[in-house]
Order: sequence, then C-alpha cells, then structure tokens
Amino acid sequence: MERELFVARLREAAARAHDFARTMIVESLPDALRFRVRLNSSHDGNPPVGDERRFPEDSSFERAVELHSVDEERAISTLWRGGRIPEWIDVSVIGETVSATLVELRCCGRFTAEDRLLYHEQEGRPPFHVLGPALPPDYDLGERERFSIYHHSECWTLDELDHLRSRAGHVWSLELVGDAFDDATLASLPALSAMELLNLVHSAIDGSGLATLARFPRLRRLSISCDQRDAFRLDDLAAVGLESVTLDKLPPRGFGLARLLARSPKLCWLELGADNDLVCDGACPAAIEMLTVRAKRVHGQLQLPARMDSLRLSVAEMTDRAISAWLAPVRELHSLGLSGTRLTNELAETLPRRYQLRSLDITDTQVTAECVARIAEAHPKLRLRANPRAAARPANAIDAVIAQFARTPLVALSEMHGNEQGAAFLEALVRDRRFAAAVQTIVVEFGNALHQDLCDRYVAGEDVPDVRKIWCDFAGAGPAGFRAPIYPRFFEVVREVNRSLATPIRVLLGDPPVDWSAIHAPSDPASREDRDEHFARVVEREVLDRGGRALIVAGGFHLVRAAPFADITAPNLVQRLDRRAPVYVIAAHFGVHPGYEAELEERLAMWPCPGIADVHGTWLGSLDANVLFGRNELTRVYPDGTEVKRAPYADLGLALEQLVDAYLWLGPLAAYTRSIPIIPDEDRPEIERRAKLW
Repeated sequence: MERELFVARLREAAARAHDFARTMIVESLPDALRFRVRLNSSHDGNPPVGDERRFPEDSSFERAVELHSVDEERAISTLWRGGRIPEWIDVSVIGETVSATLVELRCCGRFTAEDRLLYHEQEGRPPFHVLGPALPPDYDLGERERFSIYHHSECWTLDELDHLRSRAGHVWSLELVGDAFDDATLASLPALSAMELLNLVHSAIDGSGLATLARFPRLRRLSISCDQRDAFRLDDLAAVGLESVTLDKLPPRGFGLARLLARSPKLCWLELGADNDLVCDGACPAAIEMLTVRAKRVHGQLQLPARMDSLRLSVAEMTDRAISAWLAPVRELHSLGLSGTRLTNELAETLPRRYQLRSLDITDTQVTAECVARIAEAHPKLRLRANPRAAARPANAIDAVIAQFARTPLVALSEMHGNEQGAAFLEALVRDRRFAAAVQTIVVEFGNALHQDLCDRYVAGEDVPDVRKIWCDFAGAGPAGFRAPIYPRFFEVVREVNRSLATPIRVLLGDPPVDWSAIHAPSDPASREDRDEHFARVVEREVLDRGGRALIVAGGFHLVRAAPFADITAPNLVQRLDRRAPVYVIAAHFGVHPGYEAELEERLAMWPCPGIADVHGTWLGSLDANVLFGRNELTRVYPDGTEVKRAPYADLGLALEQLVDAYLWLGPLAAYTRSIPIIPDEDRPEIERRAKLW
C-alpha cells in the first residue's frame, strides 16, 4: 500500500472512532489525538501466506513502552514498513489527557503489501476496523447511557495516575504498567470505591504495599506480573474478598502462597506462572474451581480440593508420578490440561475414565499417536486436544549408521571422552564389513593434524616410529593429550581392518596442528587456532570437495546445533558443516541429568543395545535438552576473569530434536566404565611444561 493511502485511511478511521466515542462518553474528549500502538496482537502460529512478514521483536515490553503514547507521525512510521502494513488494525478510543484523546491501534502481527490479505474491506478502509470504547459490565445497549472513559483505566506514568484522581470514583478496572509503580504507589492510590479489577504489569511491587488494597472493598480480581523479583512476597496481602488471583513471572523461591490461600476463602480462580522454578505450597480453598500452574519445574505441590472444574498443569519437567501426586485428592474434574508435561501413554489412558473428563489437553507431551487414537475411540464425547508424538523406533545401531550413509554424506557420532562402551561401539562399527563399503573416511577429534602424514602411513600398515604423537600431542584435551588406551586401540583397529581392504579407510585428524616444540609462551598463536573451524575445513577439503562420505567422531558439544549457553555465539563444528552439506548427528546416552536418569533408562531398556533411534517428532526428541546433557555443571570463564558454573542448556527451553537427529543407547550409565590414561614417568616433565603454557 502507498504511504499516502495508508495515512489517509488511518486519519479517517481515527476520526471515526473519535466521533463515535463522543456519543458514548461523559467526558469531553479533546480534538487532538495521541496513539497507543499495540503490535503483535494476533495469533501467528500458522505458516506465512503470500508475502507476509512477522517481526517477533515487536512483542517486547520495551517496544510497548516506546509506543504507549505517540503522535501520528510516529504511529505511521511504526506501521507502514516499505509498503507492508498490518493485515488488520482495530481502532478505538481508550482514554484522554488534558490536551489529547488517546486512540488505541491494536495491530495484527502479520505485515503484507498484498491488498488481498487485508481485513475489513467491507468497511471501505482496510485494514482498519473502528470500534467503540470498552463497555462497562452489564451495560444496557438499549438504554445507551453515557459512561466514563475511566471505567477501564490504564496508566503507564505517574502523571497519568495523577490525572486519574479526579475521576477515581468511575474506575472499575485499573492497570498500572511499568516500574514507575511500586509499593509506595499502591499506598497512595486514590479512593477507588468502584474498583473490582487491579492489574500490575512489569511493576516494581515487592508486596509490602499490598496491605493497602484492603481500602478497596469491591476488589475481587488481582493480577501481578512479578518480573521474578526476589523480594516479592504476599504476606501483607489482605485477600479475604479476592475471587481471582493471577501471579506471573514469580521468583524461584517461596513467596507466601500458603498464607494467601489460607486467607482467601472465596478464591475460585488461581493462575501461577514462572519462567523456570516455581515453589508451590498450601491448601487450595474449597471454593477453587479453576487452577493453572505454568513453569519449567515445580517444587512442592498444592493440596487440591475433591471437586474442581478445571486444572491445567503446564510444567515442562512434570512426570507421570508428579501428575498423579497432584491429582490424588481430586474426585471430580471436568477439564484437565497437561500440555507440555512429560505425560506418557500409561497415565494418559487412565485419566478420562477416572475423572469423567469432558475436556483433555495433552498437546506437546510424550503421548503417542497410537495412544491418542485409543483414547479418542474409547471416549467419543471427550474434547481431546493432542499433537501426538510418535514412539521412538530404535534399530540396531551398526545397521542404522551404515544405512544412513545412503542418505547423507556425513554422519557425526558424539564421542564420550574416555568411555569404554562408546569406544567398543566405534570399534565394532569399523570392523563391520559393510562399513568400508559405505564410507572410506573417518575424521576424529582425538588427533593432532600436524601428524596427518604419520597417521596415514600407520593405518595403511607401515611401521612408523613415535606413532603415539598422534594422540599424545593432541592439544584439544589439554597438555596431556588423549592417553587412555581406547585411543591407540582405535588406530590399531583401523590398521588391522585395512589389511583386508583394497581401498583402505583413511583417518583424518581434525584438531588443529600444534607443534609443542614451537610453543614457549601462552600467547603463542600456534596454540590457539579455532578448533571447530579447523575441523570443518578438513572435512570440507578432504571429504566434501572430493564428493566423499565420512564418519565424524568428536565430543558432544562440537556436534549440537545450539550452544549449551546463551552467550556462546561462535558456530561449532556441526553448525559450520550444516551450511555445506547434510549432517546426521547422533548423540550418545551419556550426560543425562541425575534427576531423570532412572525414568529415562526404564524406557530405553526396551531398546536393542547398542541401539539408535531418530528423535524428530518423537517423545524422545521433545525432551528438554537439559535432561539429556545437564548431568554436570560446566564452568564458563569470561574475559574479565569471572567464573560461573551452570548446567548445559539450563533454562534455554530447547528440545533434543533441535540439537541432534538421533540418540544412541549403549546401556545404563551405571554400567559404563572409564579408560584410565597411562602417563609414563618420562613424559611428566614435558606435560608439566605444556601445562604452564596452556
């Protein structure tokens, strides 16, 4: 759309909304206009149509602050983007100041330059849709009595709140947005005798000012976005009359929930939300009808009443056992939502009959398509929401790896440093007669590329002196290299297999060439080449450029499609290779978070061992990456010397299928054994020298 046409239609729609509001509102609305632009107000989960573009950054709170009160030019420059405009824009009057009427522009998040995609053609000014001011509850459209624009009030600044004071008696709902509003603000609120709803969004409330809410006897609904403020507490809240409480972005510790529940006999609606950890304690009052709990992890649980209308537990790490514990006191329940939990088939099939459910939401769980079909058949009247995950279909691991080379040129296998079970699998794979027919190259992390010629000669069968330099001079593992017996044994196995092959398997050393004799200071550049970049160049030059195929063997964090910490931006090995050719990435069962080890291994025990399964679209692929990689905390050292210990992928919200393509089962972790490094006494002085330089 041309800019001039968009401006004309905006002005026409705003004038129409202004005139319409003047017929309904008791206040005299000023002629001048200001605009509150609300972006991304649509559901945009569907695939794009035509030239549609979306701007996720428009959803930020900072963007909302910028646009809470702007002039016409700023509104236009925000909404007209090189010919693209929102597909629909709702226009209505929502307030007034001493000098201007405030017009809300509530906008679709999909921008387009195609007229055919614009809404509200029938009104003659697409994409604009003119609405009247929000009506008071129980408003009689037949009578059409005028009402105050302050009935629904929204304040973003202290000045706006001060302006509200003269109309305080008209306020039925009040929303305070931003950190300008704190506990002192609550204490100084005017006499809002008609206020029934209070919403505190991104405020600086700690809770000490909540005691003053007792001044508002009609208050029945309270909503607070806490922004994870550590000091936030509900201890001072006088909650006797509250019927609905919503608490979001709660801190990861106790905040006085049990006390709130004990003092709220009328409470029938409760929503609790946290980005990560949520502490739940206390007993819900008998009046509670609807409860929603949203978090990544929940510590403790609420005592639920015997009868409820609706319960939604959206807790990413909630297992069947935890779900059953929460539901234990409940005898009658109409609607149950378990979206995003780790619900499995076993419990899911029992729920509809146990509670005579009318509605069940099991989207984004581990429930399989087969189970969903059985539930739907057994309970035809049940409103069932599900996007079932397929069962993981494991195959013999060696068969699966060899077969994969017919589909992708590169297969990447995570190597568990020093693990004997992983080494035994790699050796068995190389010894299989089909392997050499499928692939002629193995690229390994555990070898110094400076000694590539030495490696070529050795695996080809030559008698080579000082062959141990290949793995002992390897710098990626530190000054001692990789001296565990599994590493020389790997090269010996390849050498042995090659004796019977017309075209021998080549082993490429992926780690950068490091000449320790040339390194005399920590600052020497020879000791600091980017390892992932060098490894990727080797694969591209020696394999892809020649139209070959290769098995890549490296540590797991080189072979994931997202970094374990949000502040790591440099691409790793597989991210670099993905740009050039398809890579099939296999993660080994190794770093499982201790809290989930038993449950996960109980399911994997049914697999062949060794076994591999694709993870995309399966219950396994839907697991949080922290479950599969979060066994040990890693230390991050920052440029200023600060050291921080964190578990990999903690709180990043990434699923396993976003990182890898398949999962390798080699048996339970308790049965794993470690290959112990062997360091001769004569090597120790050189290792100590290298340690000082590393």
